[in-house]
Amino acid sequence: LIRKAIEEGISVVPVPGPSAVITALSLSGFSTEEFTFTGFLPAKQMQRRKMLERLSLEQRTLVFYEAPHRILDTIADFALIMGERSIVVIRELTKFYEEVFRGKVPDVLERLELSTIAGEYVIVLEGRPDTKPLNMDDALAEVQELMRKGLGRKDAVKRVAGAYGLSRKELYDRSLEGD
Repeated sequence: LIRKAIEEGISVVPVPGPSAVITALSLSGFSTEEFTFTGFLPAKQMQRRKMLERLSLEQRTLVFYEAPHRILDTIADFALIMGERSIVVIRELTKFYEEVFRGKVPDVLERLELSTIAGEYVIVLEGRPDTKPLNMDDALAEVQELMRKGLGRKDAVKRVAGAYGLSRKELYDRSLEGD
């Protein structure tokens, strides 16, 4: 219902509840069947990027809190790691100055850069689409991309194999052949 209202351009206003996580999730229009709440991401860029890399293959909707002094850096990291996923960033949820930024990550980042940065933020990120690699070459390309972003081979293979139901050993062995 929420998703349809958003698609039709109808304003959706959340009812305050006991948890900003659930309120933001209901406002997002994303799947609420399963979600992961991470709280605040690490303040240090390298740690934050590593955590986002770990979460990048997650198919569940992701919910985060963020402070105003880090929101732009955090969303820039989302753009780098998560790419063109849909995102909802809510400032001052259920308060007088509530503001909702909705769209693809890079577009929302641009709009945030032009807005007044104040108040606390709740971020809701669409989970990774349920896409399977067409073949082993596609899986190997994903492993290489994760390694290029700084993830070790073992962790990259573990993530890709887990996300697509592939044999870790076979994927690892094949990834060594390319070196």
